Amino acid sequence: MAITVEELLSDPTLNLKLIHGVGRGALNHRIVWCHPTEVLDAAWSEPGEILITCGMNIPFEHDDSPEERLLLKKALKAFGLSPRHNDADKSYQDMWDCYISQLSQAGVLAFGFGLGIKHPSTPKALIEAAKKNDMVLFEIPLNTVFASVSKAVSQSLTDENDNLTRRTYTAQRNVIHALSSPMPIGSVISTVSSLINGCVAFVDTSSSAEGEIIAISHKDFESSAQEWASKMIRKRESSTEPWRIKTIFGMENGRDYCVCVVQNPQSLKQPPFGVIVASIPLLEESDMFFRSITMSASDVLAVTLPRITVNDGHMRQLRAIAMAGLAQGQSHLALLMAHELWATIPSPPLVLICLDGERPLLDHHYAMLSSAEKTAKVKGNFVFGEYGGRLWMVVAEGDRETFAQAFESEKNLKYGMESVSSWESLDESFPEAIQDMNMRKIRQDGRSVVDMSPHELVLPQLASAYAFELFRPLQELPADESELLMKTIREVVSCSFNVGMSARRLDVHRHTIENRIAKVEQLIGLDLSLESDRVKIYIALAFIRNAM
Repeated sequence: MAITVEELLSDPTLNLKLIHGVGRGALNHRIVWCHPTEVLDAAWSEPGEILITCGMNIPFEHDDSPEERLLLKKALKAFGLSPRHNDADKSYQDMWDCYISQLSQAGVLAFGFGLGIKHPSTPKALIEAAKKNDMVLFEIPLNTVFASVSKAVSQSLTDENDNLTRRTYTAQRNVIHALSSPMPIGSVISTVSSLINGCVAFVDTSSSAEGEIIAISHKDFESSAQEWASKMIRKRESSTEPWRIKTIFGMENGRDYCVCVVQNPQSLKQPPFGVIVASIPLLEESDMFFRSITMSASDVLAVTLPRITVNDGHMRQLRAIAMAGLAQGQSHLALLMAHELWATIPSPPLVLICLDGERPLLDHHYAMLSSAEKTAKVKGNFVFGEYGGRLWMVVAEGDRETFAQAFESEKNLKYGMESVSSWESLDESFPEAIQDMNMRKIRQDGRSVVDMSPHELVLPQLASAYAFELFRPLQELPADESELLMKTIREVVSCSFNVGMSARRLDVHRHTIENRIAKVEQLIGLDLSLESDRVKIYIALAFIRNAM
């Protein structure tokens, strides 16, 4: 493994001397690189490095010679500080405070100061700055060349890379082997968790902003996984090229996080399948191994999930065929294939459940039921599938209240239930379940059947299309004329086709109303003296706002 700061300082061949090393816990961190520099710019530094310098461009402490004053001004200017000063000692301290603070913010683990080339001793201002910023500070004696320090770090990195390659190769084989499980997502998540000795979750981000946990290694990791998955999705949404953002890293509450998008490599501009969120305690594992295995799991699932999705699509079609058989009185045929389509089959007495809502909502509930069946998250036996544009379930009578409570909390989901004595009589209960669903919706609104408006008795999609086509000739007229005729026909309908009352409300002669009605009849092809045509135009007007 890579050498730690403490191990480097303990190397007897280097004779390094620790000046300050309390507070940050950086002594136990593993070094990712040794950076010798004489450039006063923290922008070149990266997290996990140690920085060593002889201080050639750093002025002597308490030296007021012209050359050193010039060096101090240059250094102050490099850090964005004012080169003009009345107190040289204070400016010298400000210079070190700024430099060490910037290195600390950049994630530098330790600062090594070489003695004897220029500076005979470590400046006291540097020591004070290290203490203020909890930066590990050590001295490098004149007889220790910088190359020796760099070589010690490089050799440990080479050894670690060889070891990391071997470990990663073995771990990747284990991840690939996990795909052979009947539940590949859960198996991969469990395998990665064991390999990194940490928490891992697969979050489906397709249905909601906060995401839905599909598989998780530790239950108490759920909120953190959803939070980091949301961070990834927000980062992608704010980008003009979201498909390029595949991985983010972070630290929070003493833990390392690695978040990877699982994206079909053949459809990079399509929404991802989900997000893998992995976390380990700081220093528990090598960051490279932890990140490498998490990213490997993401890549493996990205290649595998398209095939799983295709299989799920086929299964969904077969379940829809079986549900249609149950609805059409062919329960004996549906039951023949039931054990191939669902994990468990409920025994009579049964409850038929009808679910209705917007397509994304039904897709979401289908996915939840499918996931729950695979992972046994939901207690009880149930079968489910689509029929007639709705989602249907058959559950045991004893599980009625469990599902009723679950669906009751869904604001935009309509549901209905009907008890069934046997599988053979299930087909008779489909209309009753729909009727129960509609009546539940009416009661939820605090109404009864007599409170229903006429347009609720008509299929909205069909009525809107009819209204659009019926009034199309009026909409093709000049705007003023079209608006006048529509206003007139609405007033006539609201007055129950009483021409005189309509004329008084519009403050025109009744013959004007009659002429306008005649023109409307001619354009739309209806005879408003007929009761049936009056009903048609009444319904069309009820839906015209949605249609136009």
